[in-house]
Amino acid sequence: MVIQLRGIPDEFIEQLKRDTGEKTAAGAFSQAGTAYALHKRVIDDQESEINVLRYRLDLALEVIEGARTAAALLLDRTAQENLDLPEGH
Repeated sequence: MVIQLRGIPDEFIEQLKRDTGEKTAAGAFSQAGTAYALHKRVIDDQESEINVLRYRLDLALEVIEGARTAAALLLDRTAQENLDLPEGH
């Protein structure tokens, strides 16, 4: 199969050849196309993992905020002069 690519800057083609180690534009584009599928899967997996980690972070931040609120309420309660404690405590 012959594929003609037009309008691609020579600088891009040369960079692609250097990046892939290929001597020809056809070889460079073929190798880049093959690598694309693998890299796309890796990126998709990483994006999925990032979403899971963001969700876990959000949950952790909610727990921290709840603990902060509880600690503030406890501090407020223990700072009160009259804690309704029996005599001698």
